[in-house]
This record gives sequence, structure tokens and C-alpha cells, in this order.
Amino acid sequence: RRAENYPEILDALHQRWGGRQDKNHNHSDLMVHYLDSFDNVTVLEQMTFMAKVDLLVGPHGAQLITLPFLPECGGLLEFFPEGYNMEHFFGTLATATGHFHFTIDTGHPPHRVPDAPYGGMFKL
Repeated sequence: RRAENYPEILDALHQRWGGRQDKNHNHSDLMVHYLDSFDNVTVLEQMTFMAKVDLLVGPHGAQLITLPFLPECGGLLEFFPEGYNMEHFFGTLATATGHFHFTIDTGHPPHRVPDAPYGGMFKL
């Protein structure tokens, strides 16, 4: 799954925790990397990427299975569409691997696109 409005999500994260912003919309106090998918990425490359992530943010879905490879201080901010909340699914994995876990109910119904990859798109 992916978030169709990921630029808005990134902007919200930067506004809340990002500090100063330059002309290219980069924030000097917060480093955020957007990764659309792990397609064509080896397991070792996925593990290496995740080991550098302090906070994994994304919609509920199989892509969050890489959670155990976060550093010890890392955690997950997982969001759900309206009426769909399985916080204990990845919450249990986070707890078992020593990571924190927060959830957000977006309040929006799921916007499923029949041919969309990753099971659909959601708007936060």
C-alpha cells in the first residue's frame, strides 16, 4: 500500500518537527526519505536502509514487515483508513522487537484503486 498524498504527510512531519526550510523544501533539522517501494531491492539492501530509519511512517500493509530491522531507538507510525484498524498486528511485532508503535485513524474511507499496486492507496 502507499499513501497517495505523501507530499502532504511529509510537509506535516516537517512542520511539526522539521525546523528551518530552505528554497528546495529541505528541512535542516529533520531528515526524511520517501521510499515508494522495495521493488527490485535485495533483502540486504532493505535491511541496510531500515537500519538508518528512526521513524517508519506508512499505511498498514505488508511493506511494514521490515520493522524489526529499525535501530533500537526506532519505531513505527502506522495509519489506517476509516473503519479499518489492526493496530495489534504490527504493534505486536514492534513490541516483540523492542520498538515503539503509534497509530493514526485517518478518518477517511479507504480509496481503493482497482489496478493500484500494493493493495490500494490511502489518503491520510
